[in-house]
Amino acid sequence: VIPLQEVIDKLNDLALDTVKEKNPNLGDEEAKKIAKAVSVGALKYNDLKQHPFSDITFDWKAMLDLSGNSGPYIQYTYARLASILHKAGGREAGDLTTLAESSSRTLMRQLLDFPEFIAESARFNTLNGLVLYLYELAHRANQFYEQVRILEDDNVNRKNARLLLVETTASVLKKGLNLLGIEVLERI
Repeated sequence: VIPLQEVIDKLNDLALDTVKEKNPNLGDEEAKKIAKAVSVGALKYNDLKQHPFSDITFDWKAMLDLSGNSGPYIQYTYARLASILHKAGGREAGDLTTLAESSSRTLMRQLLDFPEFIAESARFNTLNGLVLYLYELAHRANQFYEQVRILEDDNVNRKNARLLLVETTASVLKKGLNLLGIEVLERI
């Protein structure tokens, strides 16, 4: 049995390596602060994603994976979306009917399910369903991000609609992370 403080210290060290690799221009204090939020988020997420009646799988690498079913992946996705919104500098009203790509439609449908997963978590007194929902939402948001040129779109109405979709997705991820007690980060 490993004492909890040793687990947290090991996660902090691994998270700090990940943060410095992802963003080498961060100062030491800011990198440590982000790493602590990432490591605590990784630990909470790893615990909460487990079904209440199953054994917990503990894998250091998987817990801090920025591209898998992990707390840092959700935090990183939120940070990516926040960065897009920051670079955009605001938006005007956008017409969502201009979004015809399958990744946009899939993401919009996924957003509509958020209240249902909140209600299900309350009804069954578990959080693993909400955790899975947030992972799937982050996955769909990343697919959208990779397939669609958001800021470079010449069609201003469609660009604003895409920014609205990014803003809404970021808002849902933030609410979900807050419900799980995981810190939301503007950058990693």
